[in-house]
Amino acid sequence: MITFGNGDTLTGKVGKVVYGNMSFHSDELGDLTIPLTKIKAMHTTTAFAAGSTMERLTKKNVAEQVPVGKIALEDETLSVMVPQGEVREFPVKDLRFMRDEAAYRRELHNESDFLYGWYGTATLGATVVESTNSAQTYTGKVALVRAIPTIAGLPAGSKTILNLSGTYGLAKNPVIVSGSDVFQTASVTKTEILHGDWSTTSFLRRLCSGW
Repeated sequence: MITFGNGDTLTGKVGKVVYGNMSFHSDELGDLTIPLTKIKAMHTTTAFAAGSTMERLTKKNVAEQVPVGKIALEDETLSVMVPQGEVREFPVKDLRFMRDEAAYRRELHNESDFLYGWYGTATLGATVVESTNSAQTYTGKVALVRAIPTIAGLPAGSKTILNLSGTYGLAKNPVIVSGSDVFQTASVTKTEILHGDWSTTSFLRRLCSGW
C-alpha cells in the first residue's frame, strides 16, 4: 500500500523503481507510473532489492552492498528489512533502483534465458507498381540490443547487438508485339539482398583487471 502526500491511499502491487519513478499495478486503475516525490509512505509485503546511488557497485561487492528485504518508505527515508533482522536505511532521493527479489537474483547470477532482455525496433516496407511493367519491392529491418543485467545501476555483464536488413525485388516486363514486330521480349528480374551483423561484448576483462 502507498500513501500520497495529500493523504490518499492506493493498494496494489509494486513493480519496480527506476530513475525516480515507480511502476505500480492497481486492480482498479491498472498499470501506473508514480514519481517517488508524490509518495509519503509505502510498505511492501514481498522482498525487494534496493540500490543506493551512494554505493559504487562492482561485480565483487554488489551482493553485499545491495540489501534485499521488505520495504518501508516513511518521511523520505527508505528502510530495507533484511532477513537477518538488520535494517538498512538511506534517503529516498538516493534510491538508484528497486526490483523484486526474483528478478534481481536472476540478473545478478545471469540466469535469464536467451529471449530475455531484448529491446529495439523492427520495420517493414513494400512498394508495388502495376502498369505496362510491374515491379514489387519489399524491405525489412530489425535492430535489437540485449544488455544484461537490464536493471539500471547494476554492474554491466554482457551486451549483444543484432542487426538484420533485407530487400527483395521482382520486376516483370511482358512481351511487346506490334503486328509481326517484337519490340520487347518478356523478362523477369529478381533481386535479393540480406545483410546481418551479430556481436556480443563480454565484460569479463573488467573482472580480470580487478573491477
